[in-house]
Amino acid sequence: MAVLDAFSSFFASLADAVSSLIQAIYGLISGLFQSVAGVISSALRMLGGVGQFVLANALTLVIGAAVTLAFVKYTTQGQRLASGVKKN
Repeated sequence: MAVLDAFSSFFASLADAVSSLIQAIYGLISGLFQSVAGVISSALRMLGGVGQFVLANALTLVIGAAVTLAFVKYTTQGQRLASGVKKN
């Protein structure tokens, strides 16, 4: 009986060791994926803020260009902008 208990204990310990090794490898891989996902999430959040900044500046430049184009088109047609002096 002692030999049978020894073999049983050995194989139970071996099974526990293999199980622990598999859990450790799974935890390592899972942690790596979570780490990469966190880095990507943070990078996208940062790029979102930078993207909003660039978009706001681009919109400001487009509006300024449209106003400048309207001014140039209006003045090249021979018309002057109202200067506040009324003529009768």
